[in-house]
Amino acid sequence: MHYHPEANAIIKLIDLTDFVSIREFANQITLEYEKIDILINNAGIIFHPYKKTVDGNEITISTNYFGPFLLTHLLLNLLSKSDNGRVINLSAVAHLRGKIKLDDLNSEHGFVEIEAFSQSKLALTMFTKHMASLLKHTKITFNAVNPGLVRGTGHLRKSKLTTSFITRVSVWPWMWLFMKTPQQGSQTVIYAAVDPLLQNASGCYLSNCEIQKASDLVNDTELSEKLYKKTCEIVNINGEEIIKNILPFEE
Repeated sequence: MHYHPEANAIIKLIDLTDFVSIREFANQITLEYEKIDILINNAGIIFHPYKKTVDGNEITISTNYFGPFLLTHLLLNLLSKSDNGRVINLSAVAHLRGKIKLDDLNSEHGFVEIEAFSQSKLALTMFTKHMASLLKHTKITFNAVNPGLVRGTGHLRKSKLTTSFITRVSVWPWMWLFMKTPQQGSQTVIYAAVDPLLQNASGCYLSNCEIQKASDLVNDTELSEKLYKKTCEIVNINGEEIIKNILPFEE
């Protein structure tokens, strides 16, 4: 593990399941900083039992997608002040088998933990590509990253892999050997955030420090537009107006 001796980390709290918390956080950041160079939407949960947030949304899609969606829009103005503002959304291989239920994003008419996770990561990856298209004439880039399966993070604590005694004894040790360390899992995220070669790359899906093919649904522009408008309604923002305000002025 390598540390930068001059690094200065400031910790601020935010609850991505609570829209009020997200807005308060964004307001605080806007007051304290003139620009944002990199936004990494890293928080995520998996295998979480059905639960509603304070805003009435299912907690998996709220944490993994609604929260980052709202936060990103509220910080777009600061990102536009950077010479190369970069937004990195953490996706997952599971997005490949995800489906978008436009009329039931909160899984109120049938909930399966892994399906809820897959939908949330597909939605986040579609959002990434859609925003890259909407902001193609700005200095802001959007890319999605698959960090791989990383051990030691606690994100699988609700999985049957760790809660079942038999599975924990027979399967988990072997899986542990093939999982990435946190340092290995962060490499593609770092690559997307700082590599000069990606200055103009936007709308990509990255894995193992390479651009790879995402789900075909990510390229479905009609579905992406419908998902975008639906999500704007859920998080209560005027996305078109926010984006319009940061687009270059055309005479």
